[in-house]
This record gives sequence, C-alpha cells and structure tokens, in this order.
Amino acid sequence: TRAIVNQVMFFDTGIFFVRIKVVALPTIMEGMKAATEKHLRDLEEAYGMLEAYLSRNKYVAADHITIADLSVAGTLGAAQAILPLKAEKFPKVAKW
Repeated sequence: TRAIVNQVMFFDTGIFFVRIKVVALPTIMEGMKAATEKHLRDLEEAYGMLEAYLSRNKYVAADHITIADLSVAGTLGAAQAILPLKAEKFPKVAKW
C-alpha cells in the first residue's frame, strides 16, 4: 500500500498539479484570460488517470482513505475551477 500511496502522490505533484500550474501562473502573473484547448485536454487526461486509480480501489491508493486522497482532493478542487468535472465521463471520480 505504501508504494501505491507514493505512486499516487507522485502522480498528483508531477502530473495533476503541474497541469493546473501551467494555467494558474500565467493567469495570475501575466493576465492570461482563459485556458487553451491543450490545457483543457491535458486536465481531462489527468481526470482519466484519476478515474483509472479509482477503478482499482475504493479510494485512490487503497480501500481506505490515505494521505494520497487528501493530497489529490485538494488538487481536484483547484482543477475544477479550470475544468469542471463531467460526472458522466468520470463517474468514479465524481463519486469519490
């Protein structure tokens, strides 16, 4: 379980959060008005990766809540400000 928790946390910081950062920083620092189509596709791809994690377990890394769930939950909340989650496309993420 510890290895999977680490894997999910690396996904969160190395993939998921980075896809938010590339939109948030230019918006705050340079006045970018909206995310590009590529940014939105990249975020949707990250939602798909999260859906895959949740296909294996009740929670992102195990069948019980771990620190990885807390980490990813914060990132997911920020991501939805950029691209709202489509529950019909990502039902496991929406339920989680």
